[in-house]
Amino acid sequence: MRGTLMHKLSVLNANFYQDLASPTEDGQLTLASPALDLLADFAKESPVVVDDRTPASQALEMLRRSSAHVLLVLDQAQHFLGVVSFDRLNSQELIKRVSAGHSREDLMAADFLESRNSVKALPYSDFVQSSISDVMLALQNNSLRYCLVVDQQSRKIRGVVSAYAIAKKLGLPFEVSQSASFSEIAGVIYRQFNPDPRPTLAVN
Repeated sequence: MRGTLMHKLSVLNANFYQDLASPTEDGQLTLASPALDLLADFAKESPVVVDDRTPASQALEMLRRSSAHVLLVLDQAQHFLGVVSFDRLNSQELIKRVSAGHSREDLMAADFLESRNSVKALPYSDFVQSSISDVMLALQNNSLRYCLVVDQQSRKIRGVVSAYAIAKKLGLPFEVSQSASFSEIAGVIYRQFNPDPRPTLAVN
């Protein structure tokens, strides 16, 4: 085609290739690994989201079946409203609402929402240049258990990261509870990768 730069492709014999490529296996990541290895990029794969009218019990079950700590909540126009976390949806919180006179069946995801204006985010341009350790430090320094990753140019949400998801991605040989505090999760992560009793980061 006129005006188009063409590149001639080589055609190889497949006889020498017998192993399939696969995604990075859990346990292969370390604190020094690129932060991008953590991110399920929404520009490449659709996120798990819930409607604000989704029953709270259903949203809680979705979290229990997934490796996520939070779900993104959208309105009827598919605009981001905020997030619901395992913390806010756990059975104790549901019981408190029911004890206060609310019907369990009437409780929706929106009733446990952390609104968009209170959710924190990391810029994607910084994130792509960071390590997993950098992300952990940012979460710790800002007392966050999770945050969004946002593209400031397109004004789009590219993903979400959490201390819980980081622990799972690192393939730590223990069961991380979704209700564990950030300090508990961070402490286990740093003890795993920094056995030296002088930690590189302080965990509150």
